[in-house]
Amino acid sequence: MTSKNLIQKFNELGSIEIQTLTNDTYETMLEIFNTYPNKWFEQGHFVKVLNKSNPFINHQLHKLLKQHLVVRQGSKRKYFYQKVQ
Repeated sequence: MTSKNLIQKFNELGSIEIQTLTNDTYETMLEIFNTYPNKWFEQGHFVKVLNKSNPFINHQLHKLLKQHLVVRQGSKRKYFYQKVQ
């Protein structure tokens, strides 16, 4: 395959305009923490109820932690998350 053929394959790929996507799961999780500020939640609670993958929920929780919106407390091998008071 020539380099010209390879380059032409990219004609159908990519995008001219990048759209900003909102993360509905992130917003839902933030609303849950705001609605129940005194409750501690496990990552598995969000996985089960929101029907999302464990790595995806983990990423969302770490985004909330990084923004100092929730705190994380460990207990043995489990972590619990709560809204920052």
